[in-house]
Amino acid sequence: MIAVPFYGIQNSAYRSELFICSFKRLKNPMGRRHWKIKVVSDELSIQRLTDSLNISPILARLLVLRDIKTFNQAKQFFRPSIESLHDPFLLDQMESATTRVITALTENQKICIYGDYDVDGTCATALLYMFLKELDANVEFYIPRRLEEGYGISTTAIDIVKEKGTQLMIAVDCGITAITETDYANKLGIDVSFAIIINQKMTFQKPLLFLIL
Repeated sequence: MIAVPFYGIQNSAYRSELFICSFKRLKNPMGRRHWKIKVVSDELSIQRLTDSLNISPILARLLVLRDIKTFNQAKQFFRPSIESLHDPFLLDQMESATTRVITALTENQKICIYGDYDVDGTCATALLYMFLKELDANVEFYIPRRLEEGYGISTTAIDIVKEKGTQLMIAVDCGITAITETDYANKLGIDVSFAIIINQKMTFQKPLLFLIL
């Protein structure tokens, strides 16, 4: 076990935090585990992709497992275009969500992007922030401090966001189970939209919001 002090952050709570890194199995990080690729009976498609794309048979096999069997299908997979994307309005409540954002833009309402502190959360926050800035939106962002606030949306953070005059809060990469917190934000007059990707089936009661992606 190696304790590594985390430098460079001004907050004392962060400075005092020690990140404990465990380096096990340095010679073989994967241990005794080995990747096992599912057997594919369509060897002809594998060979065609291997030859036409000049790729390894393993990569060709993985493509076939994704039902990508021709050169054009592979090209679309590796080099997708805007035209090849599905219509975003196939998503439930997308029209309501876009209408709400447009209202915030036209009426210069304060928008707050509430992001998570991990890599995909900060990236999602940055992308959405820059996009809305290009539209001259009255927008800012809020990312909770991991050690002090923990993960996800909190009522404390909502109070901070409310004090800044926020009328629309868009949560990215967090908040999917924040039922109580979302209800609290709604009571303060903040509309909440969740722009997060989920795979699990929604089985809980949804709070008042405009979109869950």
